[in-house]
Formats: sequence, C-alpha cells, structure tokens
Amino acid sequence: MQNYFGNKLVIGIVAAAAFAAGIYFGVDRQKKPASILVQDRVITVLPTAKDLRAFDLVTGDGKPFNQQSLREKYSLVFFGYTSCPDICPTTLSVLGRLYDQLEKQSQSHDMQVVFVSVDPDRDQGDKLQQYVTYFNKNFIGVSGDEKQIANFAGQLSASYEVMKKGKSENYGVNHTGLLFIVNPAGKFAAILSPPHEAELIESRIRLLKQLEKR
Repeated sequence: MQNYFGNKLVIGIVAAAAFAAGIYFGVDRQKKPASILVQDRVITVLPTAKDLRAFDLVTGDGKPFNQQSLREKYSLVFFGYTSCPDICPTTLSVLGRLYDQLEKQSQSHDMQVVFVSVDPDRDQGDKLQQYVTYFNKNFIGVSGDEKQIANFAGQLSASYEVMKKGKSENYGVNHTGLLFIVNPAGKFAAILSPPHEAELIESRIRLLKQLEKR
C-alpha cells in the first residue's frame, strides 16, 4: 500500500538515501544549524501540512466527529474494520503500548488515537466502541455513512476497498496499513509506514513536533 503514495507525496525531511544512512539533516540553513538524526523510513512528512475539508462522522458512543475533533492534539488516524483478522488488532496493540508509554511519561495529553471503520454496515455503536476501547480506554472509534467515510479517507489518500457481494455478512475489507498524523491545527501533516513499533512512532512524533516549531 505504501507505493500508492509514491507519486502523491514528497518526503519532506530528507531524501530516501539519507533515511537509510541515518545522516544528519540541517533543518534551516538561514538560522543556526540544527540537526536531526533520521535513521529509517518510518515517517514521511508533507512539505506543507494540508488543510482538511469538512466531514461528518460519528463516534462509537454516538458523539459527532468532525474537523474540530482533530484540533488541539496530534491525532494518529488509522483506517480499518473490527472484523479484521490481523492488521487492525496488531496496529491497535502497538498504539496501545505507545499510549501506555506516553501516559507513564505524562506525555499523552496532546495525542489521540482515532480508528476509522470503513465497514459501516457491521461497525457502529457499541460494537465499535467496545472494539477500540479494548486496546485502550482513551481510543476513539468513528464511522459514518459510506460517502462521509470516503470523503475523510480521500483527503488523507487512505485507500480501502470493501469486498462485499450481495447480502452476505461474510466479507473482507482491503485497507492501507499506514498511520496518518493530523497536527493540532487540524492539518494532515505526516504518514507513518508499517511495520509499526511503539518506540519508533514515539520518536517520529517528537521529530515532527521539532520540525513544526521552526
């Protein structure tokens, strides 16, 4: 799925070779040199954070979820579905460990995890709420009608396909394994590529915060 973004996004931190080599990168040549060590291909930062258009979704506990819901915190947004056999539970488990780490460091106040179900026929209300809070009581599960889900996913270039045929309830959903970061201004700022690890995600969020302060 990562290749989907190859022609859509520019790596805003450093060239691919620099990621692999772990070289130092000067953030602003007009100021006092500042260096950040980037060791791998975990994060892709958009050169300019992208404004999001209006969207209307609903949380598992029945609250509206819209543009305003993505402000004032860094939001880690993941698209999936509750019947997912592998990618979703694995990713949410990693995010659960990340959130636990941040809570222990008193650093979780400015971050939220948002799980967007792209399978609204099966994922609504209590089912969605119980699913996400199993991994962490603070996680937010959202869904909506097909049009609104597609609207929000499209703005982040998040790909998915519901493989539903007829009236059968036994179907799969193909979806990206990427994590999307929306900054506290409510703008799409970066992408985290799998395989996901709690420690790497934490370090890249710190890096993004440093970049956005400049």
